[in-house]
Amino acid sequence: VNNKEFLDYTTRLSGGWLTAATVIVPMPNEKYYVFHTDYKDLTPNAFNYVPAQIKVSTIDLKLNKGYGAVTQKGKLLWDAEPWGVHGLISATRHANGRDWWVMTNTYPYNKYLCFLATPDSVYGPFIQEFGTYNNSKGRGNGGLLFSPDGTKLVYTNIIDGLVFFDFNRCTGRLSNYRKIPLGIVESNWGSICFAPNSKYLYLSNILNLYQYNTDTTDIYSSLMHIDTFDWHREPF
Repeated sequence: VNNKEFLDYTTRLSGGWLTAATVIVPMPNEKYYVFHTDYKDLTPNAFNYVPAQIKVSTIDLKLNKGYGAVTQKGKLLWDAEPWGVHGLISATRHANGRDWWVMTNTYPYNKYLCFLATPDSVYGPFIQEFGTYNNSKGRGNGGLLFSPDGTKLVYTNIIDGLVFFDFNRCTGRLSNYRKIPLGIVESNWGSICFAPNSKYLYLSNILNLYQYNTDTTDIYSSLMHIDTFDWHREPF
């Protein structure tokens, strides 16, 4: 913001191979919350850091002559064992148009942590658990993502399947749990993205791009192969 370094900011913000481990949400009066993943040393003093914590920092852009300053650094919101968080955070606006819901999950990744960000504080986590998740083949690279209209949440680690939810922007509660297999999409690497209309979900797995229709009752059968990366500069 303002293309300047924030005054007095030394907290580590995610990094490494984590793909969506930081989310910034705005508040009134030029205040911002930065939700981020932090690490623990898997082997003491060996600098073998792995994701294990969710933290929040607060920025006030009115300070430091308008360049902004951090007023709260790295407040701990969730503390887990090493590898206990997936480094995936997503946010959607509360139905009141002011506050925000911030969602992540924790090992074994069928436990969902929801935080409520308001101008005065961050509340939570509010925890829900659904079904099971098979992590025996590893975690892969995937995504946890709200739809643009905030009514849906999708999670995948590109190994065990896709998990779909409905989301209530008033209460912050997940419902209508559905899990579908990846089928031909299965891969250790990939990501997900919603279309602006919140209807179509796009999923990649290294060389291929697929589309799901999330409004149908049979999401699995709606799978459509969009294109394959042919190593040209503009793949899709």
